[in-house]
Amino acid sequence: MIPKEWRDYKWEFRPIVVAVWLVVSPAVALPLLWFYSIPWDWLDSLVWDKETAPAWVQAVGSILAVGVAIWVSWYQGKQMLRLEVRRETEMIKKVLGVAKYCGRVAFACIDCLQERERVASELAFLDSGLTDCEYLLRQVEFDVVPGVEASLAWLELRHVVRDVHLSLKATIEDCAYQAIHLAEYSSRIAQAIDRLEASAKAFPLKQSA
Repeated sequence: MIPKEWRDYKWEFRPIVVAVWLVVSPAVALPLLWFYSIPWDWLDSLVWDKETAPAWVQAVGSILAVGVAIWVSWYQGKQMLRLEVRRETEMIKKVLGVAKYCGRVAFACIDCLQERERVASELAFLDSGLTDCEYLLRQVEFDVVPGVEASLAWLELRHVVRDVHLSLKATIEDCAYQAIHLAEYSSRIAQAIDRLEASAKAFPLKQSA
């Protein structure tokens, strides 16, 4: 059987390694030596003679070198773009995961605030959860979130989670306090998460287009 590490191995094309191999490999050097040892006197009457042959070789070598340099530059640029797309895709997936977690905590807080009888221990637990959520949401600035729509949704979620947290703190200080705009908060949270999720699904497609 083929070992698992062999089956999982992924071949990666490295242009610099290939270029070095072309320079030092016997499979390339020996044919070149053989080619150089062939008498080419019959070509003297065509395009070059012994005096112009070095110039022809230098010209052809220069053209090939420019072509290889252009290709290597293009390939490296393509690899860098691929890595950047992968990084931004992972970034927006992490942002979406944090947003869904914060949304669940905020929804639980809104449900608690809508109840007539509130348990002090539950309010304290939710206060701690929303404090963590606000900290997590502040760790990523909206302008580094990939995509305009996703960054605006992230900013909206930060604001509405803060508003829910302020309502919860007011309720903890005064149990008779009746929070308002709770339905609006729920709608804003759901819309922000939906926008982030749609951006995360469409992001790889936009980058590959």
